[in-house]
Amino acid sequence: MRRRSVLVTLGLVALLLVGTVAAVPTPTSTATANFQTVSAENETINRLQLQNGATSGQHTVDADLSGALSSEREQLQSRVDSRTFQRQFATAESRSAQIDTVREIVERLRTQGQTLRTARIDAVRAYNQGEMTATKLFRELTRIETAAHTVRMRADTVKGVTQRHDVSLPPALAVSLARVDAEIVSLTGPLMETVAGATQGDRDPARVATSTANGGIVLATIDGGAYIREATRWTARADSGTNEFATNGSSPLVSAHQRAQEIYPWAFDNLVSNPSISGFGDSAIYPVRLSHAHGTLDAYFDGRTTGVFHEVHRLQLSRLPTTTVAANKTEVLAIEINRTTVDGPAKIVVSTPDRNEPVAATLSVGEATVGTTGSDGQLWLAQLDGQTVTATTGGDSISVTVGSG
Repeated sequence: MRRRSVLVTLGLVALLLVGTVAAVPTPTSTATANFQTVSAENETINRLQLQNGATSGQHTVDADLSGALSSEREQLQSRVDSRTFQRQFATAESRSAQIDTVREIVERLRTQGQTLRTARIDAVRAYNQGEMTATKLFRELTRIETAAHTVRMRADTVKGVTQRHDVSLPPALAVSLARVDAEIVSLTGPLMETVAGATQGDRDPARVATSTANGGIVLATIDGGAYIREATRWTARADSGTNEFATNGSSPLVSAHQRAQEIYPWAFDNLVSNPSISGFGDSAIYPVRLSHAHGTLDAYFDGRTTGVFHEVHRLQLSRLPTTTVAANKTEVLAIEINRTTVDGPAKIVVSTPDRNEPVAATLSVGEATVGTTGSDGQLWLAQLDGQTVTATTGGDSISVTVGSG
C-alpha cells in the first residue's frame, strides 16, 4: 500500500496518561449529526453509512484504455512539475528565494487537492443522477486517485529536497506542507488502488459493489480472504469553522480518541493492539487506526463536525460472524446464503442436500456470473441484497432469493 505521511502519532498508552477527557460537543447540524447511523450488527464493527436515497449496484472493473491514458497524463504532468520545482529550487539565488519556491508549490498542491476532492464529488453526483455510466465513473475515480497519489509524491519530494539542502522551513510553511495530505486522504486507499490497477490493466478485473448518494460513496470488494470497504461522506467534512476537538481544554488528539470510542464501541471493546491517532499539521483532520478482532479500521475525523468523513475497513472473512438469511434445497443441490450485515459481505454455500458435502458450482446473481464456489463449496460476495442467486453444476441448478433489508 502507498505510504501515508503524518505529522504526529499518539498511542493509547499515552492517551491513558492524560487523565479525564472533557466531553466533545455534539454537532447540531442535521448533515453532520447523523453521519454514523448504523450500530454494530452480528457482533462486529459498525460502518459509515450514506443518507437515505443511496443507489446500489455491482460492477466489474476491467482494463480501460481511456482511463489508463488519463492516468498516464497525470503521472507525466507530475514528473514535469517535480523536476521544474527541483530545478527552480537548486538555481534560486538565496535562501529566501528557495523558501518562496517551496511556498509556491505547497500552495499549488493544496489547491490541487481541493480541486480533486471537488471533482470526485461532481463525478459521484453525475453518476448517481444517471448522467454518467459506471465505466466513466471508475475511469474518473482512477484519474483522481492517480492525481492524488502524485500530489503526495510531490509533497514528499519537497520534504526531501529541503532536507538534502539543509533548508529549514518557517514553521507556518512546514505546517502548510504537512496539511497537504489532509486534502487527499479520502481520494486514495487499498480499494481505490485495486480499482486503479484494474482500470489501467495492471491487475485482474475487480468486482466492486457500489453505493452512491449525492452526499457520498461506498465501495466494497472481496480480495482474497479479506473484505475491503471504503466509504466517504463529504457532508461530514467542513472546509471552515471551529475545531471542536481543540476547544474543550484537552489535546485535540485526546478528544479525537474519545470521539472514536463513542463511534466504534465494539472495536474498542475488541482491540488487539493500541490505536494510533494522528494529525496533519494544524488541520482539523485526525486519522484513527484500529486493529480489532475482525481486522483493521482507518477512520478520518473532522474536528469541525466531530464526524467521520472517510473510512477504510479491511475485515478477515474467516473471523466474521454470519446469519443464514435464505436457503433452498432440491433433490440434488442445496444452497444457503449467510450474511454478516445488511450491506455485506455474504457467504454463499452450495452442497449436497443429503450429506451436506460441498459442491463446486458456478454462481450467478441475476443475469451476471459472479464466480464459482471452491472445494469448500463457498464463495463470498461483497454485497447481496434483494437479489436472486443461482448455482449451476453439470445439468443441475438451484436458486434462492435474498430479501432486502
